[in-house]
Amino acid sequence: MERNFKDDVAINRFKLAVENEQHSSNYLYWSEHLAEAKAKHDRICTRLKLRKAEKQLYYRNNPLEGHKVSVDSIKSMVDQDDDILELRNKRTEAQKAVDILFGVIHAMADKKGGLDNLTKLSISGYYSRPGTKGKEGIDSENNQRDHLNKKDKEE
Repeated sequence: MERNFKDDVAINRFKLAVENEQHSSNYLYWSEHLAEAKAKHDRICTRLKLRKAEKQLYYRNNPLEGHKVSVDSIKSMVDQDDDILELRNKRTEAQKAVDILFGVIHAMADKKGGLDNLTKLSISGYYSRPGTKGKEGIDSENNQRDHLNKKDKEE
């Protein structure tokens, strides 16, 4: 089963403890996939360079009928070669995978910031229901009301 990065980037604020526990392993999972994608892209780029060099030598030694052997004509023949076009398409797809995984890594970093903020809000009792006991057994509704009343009196 293939993992979906959208699920790993989403935050369930009702399960912050689980989200915080899983975040590092999810980040590692996607970082490893990014490293693999970069390596694949690099291998394709290397293969493309080698294949272009081979084709340049081939067309220099075996010019097509009716074509003048010049740097520009050899470059044109190499650029139109089916093997070169196929490798360029593979390189484009590999770069797309790398770009997507970079986005996932950035989203995972953003998720970490969001988890930090949601954890702080949860600890401070921001998500407690009015009339329930929040942090340190203080009635959160009355605490908020008292805080607002103090601000009104100061003004």
